[in-house]
Amino acid sequence: MGTSAVGSMVVFNDGEPAKNEYKRFRIKTLTGMDDYGMMREIILRRYSRTGVPPVNMPDLIVVDGGKGQLNTLINALKELSITNIDTIGIAKGEDRNNPETDIIY
Repeated sequence: MGTSAVGSMVVFNDGEPAKNEYKRFRIKTLTGMDDYGMMREIILRRYSRTGVPPVNMPDLIVVDGGKGQLNTLINALKELSITNIDTIGIAKGEDRNNPETDIIY
């Protein structure tokens, strides 16, 4: 929350954080709160820079969110003709606000 919307990307190589490849994107084309639109902008900006043929492409893209965010990711990649990357979304379950199902480690 705030006045400037941003999105972030983290990168792992061989299971280790590659902090020099982390990136923060300032949202440039949207005003107001539009999660899907902001995500689409970030994906298009990030993966349109890969060149032809694409280089430095990940094996897997993990998005923070459920079906809507995952579909936004997949559709944005399709716009760029990128179809060979595995994608997953991580979302809390339906019981996310039920203290009886919380697991504390």
